[in-house]
Amino acid sequence: MPSEEMRSFLDWHWNNASNAPFVSSRQTNGLELFSMALQPIPVALQRASAAHGPSALSLNPEHGDKLWIEYDAGWTKTAGDGLLPQQLKAVADDALAYQKETYKGVKPTNYVSGDLAVVPYNPLFMNDAQYTQDVLKSYGPATYDRLWFLNKLLDPEGFFTSRQNGFFFKTPPGGMTMPPSHDWRAT
Repeated sequence: MPSEEMRSFLDWHWNNASNAPFVSSRQTNGLELFSMALQPIPVALQRASAAHGPSALSLNPEHGDKLWIEYDAGWTKTAGDGLLPQQLKAVADDALAYQKETYKGVKPTNYVSGDLAVVPYNPLFMNDAQYTQDVLKSYGPATYDRLWFLNKLLDPEGFFTSRQNGFFFKTPPGGMTMPPSHDWRAT
């Protein structure tokens, strides 16, 4: 977003997050750490990524600059285990709803083209996502399908995907199956 809108949004968001119930009840839930990190993804970085092959994140420089917000929370009491992740999700959901309502139609800086109902909010960054977010779908259908096919090609027995927690592929719409020959590195 342009700097004035971004400053206004971040001020609102920090005030909302720092006054959230889980912050004020830290004596009960054992909250010891709460921070927000801003991770800018400028168009120049997206162009450099695109120059080296398809981006697994579907970063498109024409969609303009991006900003990911990472939340970190740490607590020492088991009382926080069930409560804090839900309350942190509520803070993130509130910020997204506020941004969509207040800044609807505001173009990202360096924006050229793209659906303004989708572009400012995607893709999600897997390293910082919460388990409730559908990160892989945020990359768009073409990239999701390409990654799904690569997963089936490189791990056909599910050796790695059955031995990890986190984000998983679901069969693409229409029950696609692996084609006999296709160079997915080129798409």
